[in-house]
Amino acid sequence: MKNLKLVIFVVACLIFSIPVFAQDKKSELASEYLKLTKTEESINKTIDTFVNQIASQNPQTDKEKLRIFYDKSIGWEAIKNQTIKLVANTYTEEELTAIISFCKTKYGIAFTEKSPTISAELSELVAGNLNKAMMAEKFSESDKSPMDKNSSSRQKPKKSSIVFKPKGDRFSVWYDPSVWHPKKESSDPDRTTFTHKDGDVGVIVIAERVEMTIEALKKVALDNATEASPDIKVTFEETRTVNGKNVLCMKMQGTVGNIKCNYYGYYYAGKVGVIQVIAYAPSNLYTEYESDMIDFLDGLVINE
Repeated sequence: MKNLKLVIFVVACLIFSIPVFAQDKKSELASEYLKLTKTEESINKTIDTFVNQIASQNPQTDKEKLRIFYDKSIGWEAIKNQTIKLVANTYTEEELTAIISFCKTKYGIAFTEKSPTISAELSELVAGNLNKAMMAEKFSESDKSPMDKNSSSRQKPKKSSIVFKPKGDRFSVWYDPSVWHPKKESSDPDRTTFTHKDGDVGVIVIAERVEMTIEALKKVALDNATEASPDIKVTFEETRTVNGKNVLCMKMQGTVGNIKCNYYGYYYAGKVGVIQVIAYAPSNLYTEYESDMIDFLDGLVINE
């Protein structure tokens, strides 16, 4: 229920923060404005973001059913008429006409084209910061709901039937062979890559015997990411228990060779050394493949 309330709150903020219109002649103006500002696309992207956030916290979530539920309750078709009415009651016809004219200019088009992306990324940032803050808060066990207790405790998926074991048996990674295919990097014995069956997504597994703190590993990971992508930014961060071991979970987004990419990684530092398991995908495909990426990451088993 907390996640549902959060989705409703953010979608509401999205609607009220974007100028909208409508009623009779004003209704036509409102509809045109909503189309120009891509409000429907913004709402859909926002819902997608939160469906994926909830699914990442609870692997048993049926994303399709959750999406259908949100579409029926707070999706565009569910709120379209109320939104038009709200805008019509808020703006004058003169104001709507002027704003629509602006939306058709060079700068107005740039604004409307980029607004859905900004809204979606803002929603993910809000959700990520909220989750991080909630994890840092000291709640008593009696204060926690069942979802709170299990949200950051992950287990190997049942469909992950094949195991990858590097030399030394320090750790292993279980994965679904129908989805992921390993490819050993001969030039770097500490690095192994996996490619998705569709070819658009990959995972890098890096294992080194050097010991360092998790704080030091985080800095190294960010420094390496910044070197490859100067505009890299962390969009989500938390400590997560994966198959009984605490790991640092980080999501990042940046541009590599003019391609915007999303990264989802688990980072571990301990007596066995440092382990990094990092999944990546082009940003426009991230939502489609996030579930497969999470399944791979949750297959990490550390032998310490």
